[in-house]
Amino acid sequence: MLQENLVQRFSEAVRDNWENPAYTDYEGATLRYADVAQRILMLHHVFRECGVRRGDRIAVVGRNCSNWGVAYFAAITYGAVIVPILPDFTGEEIHHCVTHSEAVILFVGDTIYDRLQDDRLRRVKCIFRLEDFSVRVAHDRAVKQAVEAAERQSGRVARPDFRLEPVPGDQLGTIIYTSGTTGFSKGVMLD
Repeated sequence: MLQENLVQRFSEAVRDNWENPAYTDYEGATLRYADVAQRILMLHHVFRECGVRRGDRIAVVGRNCSNWGVAYFAAITYGAVIVPILPDFTGEEIHHCVTHSEAVILFVGDTIYDRLQDDRLRRVKCIFRLEDFSVRVAHDRAVKQAVEAAERQSGRVARPDFRLEPVPGDQLGTIIYTSGTTGFSKGVMLD
C-alpha cells in the first residue's frame, strides 16, 4: 500500500514551488502556485459555508482551464469526492452524472451551462461559474449569502503557513463516468 499521502505531498509541492508557474490558460493568464493555493483555500472556506462534508461529491464540467484544475484539487484536498464530467456530454448525460453521483456542488463552464436545466439540479446546493468561481445558482438564499461572505473573508496566506488538512489515502477520491456506450454513463470509483 502506498504510504505517501497525496494531500501532504501536494501541500509540499505548492510551498516548494510558490513563485513558479502552475497553470497557464491558452492565450490567458498564468497562475503561480501561490495563486492556486489562495484559490484552493478560498474554495475550502466556501465549501465549509455550504455545509460540504468530507466524502460529499463535487462535480466539475467544463473545457480545460486553470480553474478546472483548481476546482479539482480544492475538492480532493478538502476530502470531498471530485466528479469530473466530460464537457462533450449532452445536457441529459450531465444531469445523470450530477444526480447519480449525488453531487452537492457543481462547477460548470458558461458554454456548457446552456445545456442544463436548473430545476433538474435542485439537490445541488450551489452552482459556480468555472470561469471565475462566482455563484451562478444557489437554491437556498442563505447559502448564496454565506458563499459571498466566505469569498470576502478568505484572506491571503504566506508560503510557510500554507497547510492542508491530511486526507486518508484510502478514502474515495474520484468518481469518473464512462462515455456510456450501452445507455447512461457508469461511475467508476477511485481512491
